[in-house]
Amino acid sequence: MSTDGSGKCDAEKTGLQEDRVYGVVYKMDDSAKPAIDRAEGLGHGYAEKSVTVITDSGPLDALTYYAARKVKSLKPYHWYKKSRLSGGLRALAASWLHS
Repeated sequence: MSTDGSGKCDAEKTGLQEDRVYGVVYKMDDSAKPAIDRAEGLGHGYAEKSVTVITDSGPLDALTYYAARKVKSLKPYHWYKKSRLSGGLRALAASWLHS
């Protein structure tokens, strides 16, 4: 749960092989991680875990942040949901255009 009491975007494992999460993977220097942890709320409602991402080039080990405590009744603010969707669509559209 977020500090402002609203829902946030998250992805969770369903156990169904046909389910997918589409997204973007960023490479970062180890020195940037503390700042990214703070920006993502690590330890303040969010945790991190290692995941294997399936890419066009094969499997890739990555790190993701996720909601540590979920309250299903909470909904994201409209502006928050719109910003996540538009950012994801821009990043994915760019990768599709260049593939």
